[in-house]
Amino acid sequence: MGSCKTCWGRKTIDCPVCRGSGKTYVDGKPKPCHNCDGDRKVPCPACRGTGTE
Repeated sequence: MGSCKTCWGRKTIDCPVCRGSGKTYVDGKPKPCHNCDGDRKVPCPACRGTGTE
């Protein structure tokens, strides 16, 4: 098995909701992203966080 081609073996990707910023804006005010809880990264959907194909 090789490295995942989506995350390149890192096991995580930038959050697609906040684009890796860790925050979203509600009524013009920054709030922690509801998808990544402000962590900026989410498990890779292609390898499910294993880092391999």
